[in-house]
Amino acid sequence: MYRILLFLSIFLGFVADASAKNIFEPLPDSKAMWLLSSLFGGLLTDGGADPLLSVFKVFNGAMLCVGGVLFAYTILAGTVGTAHDGEMLSKKFSSVWVPIRYSLGTAMLLPVVGGGYCVAQAVVLWIAVQGVGLADISWKTAVDHTPEIVAAAPSRPPASDLAYKTYESLMCMQMLSMAKTEPWAETLGMDKATLAQSETKGTFGTTYEFGVTNGVNGLAKNQCGTVTVKNWSIPTSASSSGPGNSILELKLATDRMEVINANNKKALNAFFVKMSTLTSKDLTAIYEGKPLVGLPQVKALSNEYEEEVRKGVAELILESKKNSDFKKAAGRDGFVLAGTFFNKFLSFNDLVQRSLADVPEATGPNLVKIGILNDKWNIILGTIQDAYKSYADARVVTFGIGQMSGGSEKTWWESVKETVMAAFDPRILAKKVFTSTAGFVLQDGENVVSASQRMGNWIMGAASFVFGGLILANVSIGAHPGISATITAMIYLFIGPMLLVGALLSYVIPNIPGFIYFMAVLGWLVAVVSAIVAAPLWAVVHLTPEGHDVVGSGKAGYMLILSLLLRPVLMVFGMLSGIIITSTMGTFLNYIFADMFAVSQSDSGIFLMIIGQYIVAPILYMCFALIIIRKSFSLIYDLPDTLLKWIGGGESFGHFASEAGSERNFAAVGMSMNTAGAAVADKKRGAPGLNSQGGANGRGDSRSLHRSISGLARMAGAEAAGGSSSEQSDSQSQAPTSFSQAQAKAQEEKTANQLQEAVGTVSSFGANEQDFLDRIESTKEKHPELSVGDAINRTLHTAVSQKFGSGVGSATMKMGGGYSGESYKNAVGMFQAKYEDLEMKGLSTSQIRGSFTDVVANAKSEYKIHSAEAKENGVAPSKNFGEFIKEGLANIRVRGEDDDDISRHI
Repeated sequence: MYRILLFLSIFLGFVADASAKNIFEPLPDSKAMWLLSSLFGGLLTDGGADPLLSVFKVFNGAMLCVGGVLFAYTILAGTVGTAHDGEMLSKKFSSVWVPIRYSLGTAMLLPVVGGGYCVAQAVVLWIAVQGVGLADISWKTAVDHTPEIVAAAPSRPPASDLAYKTYESLMCMQMLSMAKTEPWAETLGMDKATLAQSETKGTFGTTYEFGVTNGVNGLAKNQCGTVTVKNWSIPTSASSSGPGNSILELKLATDRMEVINANNKKALNAFFVKMSTLTSKDLTAIYEGKPLVGLPQVKALSNEYEEEVRKGVAELILESKKNSDFKKAAGRDGFVLAGTFFNKFLSFNDLVQRSLADVPEATGPNLVKIGILNDKWNIILGTIQDAYKSYADARVVTFGIGQMSGGSEKTWWESVKETVMAAFDPRILAKKVFTSTAGFVLQDGENVVSASQRMGNWIMGAASFVFGGLILANVSIGAHPGISATITAMIYLFIGPMLLVGALLSYVIPNIPGFIYFMAVLGWLVAVVSAIVAAPLWAVVHLTPEGHDVVGSGKAGYMLILSLLLRPVLMVFGMLSGIIITSTMGTFLNYIFADMFAVSQSDSGIFLMIIGQYIVAPILYMCFALIIIRKSFSLIYDLPDTLLKWIGGGESFGHFASEAGSERNFAAVGMSMNTAGAAVADKKRGAPGLNSQGGANGRGDSRSLHRSISGLARMAGAEAAGGSSSEQSDSQSQAPTSFSQAQAKAQEEKTANQLQEAVGTVSSFGANEQDFLDRIESTKEKHPELSVGDAINRTLHTAVSQKFGSGVGSATMKMGGGYSGESYKNAVGMFQAKYEDLEMKGLSTSQIRGSFTDVVANAKSEYKIHSAEAKENGVAPSKNFGEFIKEGLANIRVRGEDDDDISRHI
């Protein structure tokens, strides 16, 4: 025990020292440490601000007093228990671990660090600093290995075809090489055959030929096939902002293209050498009747070739003068600012994929006309073909949806034949045109984020062009105001949607990962602050004699501390994974999008098909891009929350980041654009602006109402599923069963209908609809024990009483048998009709409300007497409560226009 106490004392002294050695050292310019030093400078080596120190002194002193009380309790209970049970600290408490925990807990409560912080707070912040260091080192390592990250993408389909055809060509070469050693080789002159891989350089490409260079027995130098690699391809550059930049970019791209193609040839030759090794093994296996061992490795060799080419391109781009400072800039600030560089990673990834040299084209072997060689080749080829059967069509990467009518996998000739066979149906050719020329939206290998941004820039440019046309039209035909107004109205119909879509594509979608990461950093900082505040409490719970022998009641605290260590590095993993997944899924989407959209339009007419393909398709692509980006980068907060939950603890702080990528942000942008467009249109029409309450009649925006209703309905659904809405929103609750999902869905629909009806009710007597919904949310927050349905009823009750007078809310509920349904609407309508009647006669609001209050009170009294008399007589009441209310309202009479005195009930 003494050894344990000694170890713990040394450990606490080590971490309590502000200059304690870090296991994972943060970067020298780590901005995470800069943030922490602005909050808890007294706990850090470099110091900094301590805005909360004075408050912590009071708080830590109070916690020390609480610890003293618990200590006294344990001593007293332990002494009594020892006397009673005859065993140290009684049978209830651990005589081994309680002393250790009390020594540790008391030491952790001592406010001896940084002028008033306790040891527990020093321990917590030291662990948080280790988390910063681990994340900083991980991020710096990722930056140093940027080429591997930005080169990530699926292998291009033609690369697989290249690999298998090259395999067949080199198998042919292996067969000819073995034929030279056969007994009949001299007879056929094969012993004099010169086998070689020859290289022929042309203007546009270099062809590698496999065969017999000296033409023995008519065998050609390309007898075993050819592989042609291009010497030149279209230069690819990043977008630029002006003509001068464009020229410079084109020059740099051209130089880069030449180097890329040269490197592609080197990689291809290395590919040939490795493939030759595989074919040598397989030819021996065929002659010995053994299974092929090299063929299963062809796919891996193809992927290796693609990876080497991509990595070479990535290194070339990153080594350029323009990008030479990237690694230094990205790595210096640590993990906190990692999210600000994600766009740079994506732009590199996009440029790498678009800059790749074209995949070389391979032909495979030609027919061998020498009898004995032809027989041997047929045996070899037959064995290869039999092995191919186990691969099905996997050796050539194609997409089944592209083989549909007019698809991208169909040739033009096949599409023409299908058009003729379908009675000259023009839709087949229209599909083929779209699937073959979808490059107006998509470029091969283009990153989905970059594609969205380019599309948005194009749409906003088009909107500017349209607006310029509007100005020109107004100037040129200003003498004809009717024509000018018509053209203006038509153009305004398009400008708003174009600006909205363009802004989402150009600005919002590319910055979603940045929003998410920034809010995830905020969540981490909140977690650190929470842990520092909770540290004394964590130390106190070690002083409770009950609980776990070792940690007492402090298990949750250990999990929170573990999250401080792991959350930052898991955020980095989440962002890097998001970059890679976005690239991979974006490439996959680019391959199948055109075919998928074309198939969905199979039953459309030719006109609608063309409209859909060239107008709707870009918008639909935007929707796909948005989903891919949001889901991919949700790993920034989902990965830490999920993994920490797997290991049994850690508070979820993912909701900070999840809200950053939610629909409400896009709605905010949309509403801003819509408001701007509406303001322009209103100014043009001379229309008044919206009133101060945000709607035409002060009743709120319909989209805001819909969002509020949807939010409350989802909250009710979460309650029905057995959890809170916050638990579901931060993705920390257990996955619900199908039964609970059905319950939640049913409750959502029920609550949405209830809300719609309640909103209609308050709208009928002129109340503000959005204010009513906000009050429901406020009621729910103040009274969390209420269900959403009860909160709606309570708020509706209050709204009716505020409008018509005290007691009317209860009266209408009693008349309607609840707060919904036709009977309830009629009850409210009865009061509203009388309210309007009395208002027309000149009564003030206070007079009307006072009259209604008296009517309700008298009706309750009379109905109570009437019910009691009926009960005594053993009969049912002849009149219900509503009839007494109706009579009371009818008997309200105004005695004089200028007299405040009115007869409320006669």
